[in-house]
Amino acid sequence: MAQQLLSQWRFYPVPLHPGTALAVPTGRLVGITRMWHTLRMGFLSFETAIAVTGKSRRTLWRRLQDEVLQRSDARGRTLIDSDWVRRNSTLPLDGQEWDLVVAADSGDAAAQCEVGTLCLQAGLHDSAVFWFREAAEHGLPDALHWLAHCHVTGKGVPQSDDLALSFLAKAAAAGHTIASEQMSGIKSRLLR
Repeated sequence: MAQQLLSQWRFYPVPLHPGTALAVPTGRLVGITRMWHTLRMGFLSFETAIAVTGKSRRTLWRRLQDEVLQRSDARGRTLIDSDWVRRNSTLPLDGQEWDLVVAADSGDAAAQCEVGTLCLQAGLHDSAVFWFREAAEHGLPDALHWLAHCHVTGKGVPQSDDLALSFLAKAAAAGHTIASEQMSGIKSRLLR
C-alpha cells in the first residue's frame, strides 16, 4: 500500500536547501508554480510576520491555517511565505525597505534597527520596540538609544524613566555619541 502511494508522488530537489525535496502528486501540477515560487523567494519567521503585519499571534495562526505554506528552519522557528507577509504588511514597503525586512529577519542588527525606525515612523510602536530589542541583543548602540527613546515617550512600552536611563547608559557605554552627550548632560544637572 505504501509503495503504491509513493509511486503517485514525484520528488523534485529544492536548490535552496540541499538534501531536501518537494513532493508533488504525479499529474497534479496545479499550484506547483506557486509552490516553487514560494520556495525560491523564501520564508520569513513567524515573529517577523507578527511585527510586519501588526496582527496578534493568535490572529496570525488562525489566518495561516489554510492559506499559507509553512515550515520550520534549523533553529526551530516557524517560517511563513514571505509573499504572504509582504501582501499583508501594515508598513509601506518598497524594494529597498523589503530587503531590510528580509535582512532583519536573518539577524542583521543594523537592518533590525532600520526596520524599527520605519515602524516607529509609521506609528507601529509595538513592532518598533520588537525590532529595537532584536538589534539591542546584538549590542547595537543605535538600537539601545532608540529603546531609551521609546521608554521616555512610552511608545510601544510603558513609560519608564529608569529603563530609559538604563538603555541610554548602555548606548553611551557602547559608543553612541548622542547618548554619551545626553548622559553628560544628565550628570551635570544631577551634580549641580
